[in-house]
Amino acid sequence: MKLNITSLILSLILCAEASSAYALNWLKVNEDSKTKVYVDTESITNINNRGKVWVLRDYKEKVDFDGKKAQTFILLLEYDCTEKRKRIVAARVYSEHMGNGVRLHTRDYNNNPWEYVTPGTESEAFGYFACPTKN
Repeated sequence: MKLNITSLILSLILCAEASSAYALNWLKVNEDSKTKVYVDTESITNINNRGKVWVLRDYKEKVDFDGKKAQTFILLLEYDCTEKRKRIVAARVYSEHMGNGVRLHTRDYNNNPWEYVTPGTESEAFGYFACPTKN
């Protein structure tokens, strides 16, 4: 019996690893005919007026990405809350909905250049999560 419980626990751990590592607390913030967009409200950080937020764009139908079919794009965005700028810190692409399936792409950006946030865009809306008192 002890062996079966150990096997069950290991199986559950492996299943958790295979599923999306980012699905902590996704809040849907936008939807159109092609995509649903979510923000992970549990992983938001803000230190010294620099806020970070994970954003998930889930396509309703698969799209081409680097010769493969992808359905989810997840970005870690960093905001300079004082200067109202943003940059991409990390990107992940998955084959299935909500960050499940095969990870097709991983990229961590070192010192990606800052871009000013354009008013009225999704980037500005994401900034409200990363910089709730500065926008």
